[in-house]
Amino acid sequence: MLLALRDALRAGDGWVPGSRRYADPAAYLLTPARWANHRAGVCRLVGKPADAALGLAQVADELHTALGELEQTLAEGDGPVRLDEAGDLVISPRGWPGR
Repeated sequence: MLLALRDALRAGDGWVPGSRRYADPAAYLLTPARWANHRAGVCRLVGKPADAALGLAQVADELHTALGELEQTLAEGDGPVRLDEAGDLVISPRGWPGR
């Protein structure tokens, strides 16, 4: 019983009123009314649309573009990201800024 309680508290599935460590995670969120007032500004700040369907379409396009670039880099075989002889992905630090 105590182990189940401990696991629930650690996972955020249970909480203790008045506790900072095991507080209700929802207490840190904006209320729906406050979110409605701030939503447009937050979306502008992070450069994402308020419309979820449009946002998901944009992310899907970004993912498609990034995967195309990755496939091209892997095909060339000499970039900072490559497949080794065993077919494992290798990310070299030589292509990172400051290296």
